[in-house]
Amino acid sequence: MSTTKEARRVAGDVLQFSAFDGRLDNLEKTFDGIEERDILEVLRENDVTTLEELVHRVVQVGKTEKPVAPQPASLVTPARVSSKEIAYQVPEVAVIVDGVEYDPGDITRFNGSPLDFVTDNLNGEPRLLAFTDRQKVDLMLLTYRLSRVRRGPTDGDVGMISSGSAKFHADYNLSGDWFWLDEGYSYLNLTRLYHGPFYDRRDWNDQISSVAWPGGIVLLGWDVNFGLPRLVLQNNGGPGNVPDLRTFGWNDQASSAGHA
Repeated sequence: MSTTKEARRVAGDVLQFSAFDGRLDNLEKTFDGIEERDILEVLRENDVTTLEELVHRVVQVGKTEKPVAPQPASLVTPARVSSKEIAYQVPEVAVIVDGVEYDPGDITRFNGSPLDFVTDNLNGEPRLLAFTDRQKVDLMLLTYRLSRVRRGPTDGDVGMISSGSAKFHADYNLSGDWFWLDEGYSYLNLTRLYHGPFYDRRDWNDQISSVAWPGGIVLLGWDVNFGLPRLVLQNNGGPGNVPDLRTFGWNDQASSAGHA
């Protein structure tokens, strides 16, 4: 009898390590109805046909970078301009570069030049502010970061005000795979952060398509370590979401991400 579609779907879930979260005490139910051939067919569909390939993909699961609390300078002082080719996607909103408004398609005039971008609203209409001087956005980030320091009445700084976690998605409309980042944390190198089942493991580099955050700001870097260009997503410090990063010309573009 041929493998059923439902059995293959369940087999695919079982092969994702995350399928066992909170279910280790109920493995019998998890594997109920699954036969060896179901799992083998799912593996074959993903080009896992040898023991060597299976072991290789399993090993990749452990190569995941842990989030590290950054110092303010690690957000506001990028190590370098991106080594990646800078070819801007055309956004769907107006672009204001150093105070001059351009049609969205004119952003390609700046290909090869590292810009800093900040999302903005004018009378309810989203737009994209861009700056050729990175120090302007550095100062904005540092000022915001300092404004989030919680101070005691007499003994100085006592920690950071936190709004919660930002959620980054691989697909539009806040769907698909995702990862969380607490405020004050960053992933400096998304090529070392993985997602998906072990037999089809992928890194998060150039994978982010939508973002939601409960407060604070979100920072995306074109390259690792927030190498320029950068994009600041903000909603006056409050909660916000961007269901489609194509709006701002940053779909599948980020190699580093932070929540400040």
